Amino acid sequence: MLCCARRGMGVSTVFMDTLKDTYFKRNAASVAVVEFFWGLGFPVILESTFLQIFLKNIGASDFLIGLVPSILIVGISIFPLLSSYLSRNHEFKKRIVLNLHVISSYSTLLFGVFLFFVKDETLILPAFFISYVIFSLCIGLTFPVWLNFLVKIFSEKKSVQGLSIMYLAQNMAKVIASIFIIKMVEAFSFSITSAAWIFFAPGFRF
Repeated sequence: MLCCARRGMGVSTVFMDTLKDTYFKRNAASVAVVEFFWGLGFPVILESTFLQIFLKNIGASDFLIGLVPSILIVGISIFPLLSSYLSRNHEFKKRIVLNLHVISSYSTLLFGVFLFFVKDETLILPAFFISYVIFSLCIGLTFPVWLNFLVKIFSEKKSVQGLSIMYLAQNMAKVIASIFIIKMVEAFSFSITSAAWIFFAPGFRF
């Protein structure tokens, strides 16, 4: 009986992998599009020297500037553990992944909108840190669920290929976004207006 059960599980696994391979192109293209748009925002929010320059220009102290990477590290180091715990009983991760992506996106998008309309520049620093804390925590919560989701939509045989396509799209987008930042700073010098566009655009793309 144990042998039959194992054989049944093996057949089921082969069937699921075949089904996943049938939809490989669609799934790979879908996650590549997602990562392309997120890659357009990463040079501003994550892999960024822009944030340090932005904060310096609005009067942030060296301590506050140094606090930015610390917030991100805490978010992506501690909150994945909480995410794994909270999502452990959810077999289907797509809705959780979508909600976390949306919250992260809006935290950046709304900060960009705020910069367009802010009158009192002393409010910019608190607003930035509120936005960045929300973004960092949500990114930490997103990582394990997103990776779990990716593993489930690609077969074992094609998972490396699928992830390679995804990361290629993301890296291409990073180059494009870096050029966009340069053009915005050239067009508007380094002003609140240019910063507003630079934050709004990644939030919208996210």
